[in-house]
Amino acid sequence: MAEFKPMYRYLEALEALKDGARTAEEKMAKAITGAFRDLAKDIEQKGRAHIAAEGFGKRWQKGFRVRAKPRVAWDLHPSLRGYLYGISGMMNIFERGGTIHPKDKPYMWVPLPNAPQRIGRNRATPAQYNAQIGPLFMVERPGQAPLLMGQATRRPAGKVSVAVLKTGAKNAAGRKAGGKGRKTVAVPIFVGIKTAHVRDRLNMDRIYREARKDLPKYYFARMSKIRADAR
Repeated sequence: MAEFKPMYRYLEALEALKDGARTAEEKMAKAITGAFRDLAKDIEQKGRAHIAAEGFGKRWQKGFRVRAKPRVAWDLHPSLRGYLYGISGMMNIFERGGTIHPKDKPYMWVPLPNAPQRIGRNRATPAQYNAQIGPLFMVERPGQAPLLMGQATRRPAGKVSVAVLKTGAKNAAGRKAGGKGRKTVAVPIFVGIKTAHVRDRLNMDRIYREARKDLPKYYFARMSKIRADAR
């Protein structure tokens, strides 16, 4: 009776299995990394809409970014991170609420309601004021917060404009140098505070919680595309 011996090359079969596993792993890595990138875009869009709805300006809206890692290539264990570009450390205080203090300075200077809130495209600060309008001088008030004063040619009845303050600063500089110039009056621009209490205005945690429910949808959409492209 003839002897039958099945011919089976185990090493070649093992290599084929390994190749198949590597291919499957690469597909999974592409799908999950792509899904995280899709999720990051979704969170960024919804987060910006939430920030706008809470009254924050364009700088905050455009500054909120969500990035998936790795940024290039693929990984079975991707991650994502949201942050405020150019406004470091500010997100948490508006999410949790709390108290902020001046850093390396005795006071935080806040523009008064009748003073300009912006100088050009920038938020009004003493540094911006000095650079764009003219010098400020401080007035100490016993038992009260100090003030930083600017100059105007007349005492304004309501809000004072940047143009009026620039004219006042120019006239004050001319008179100080011994030249001609109209008399000016001191106008309070900033008040100094040592602490500021911030309420919780943002709920970004909710945005993340709700958005992550869509991760399986993004994964299966990516995997379906990968399989379709491979046919």
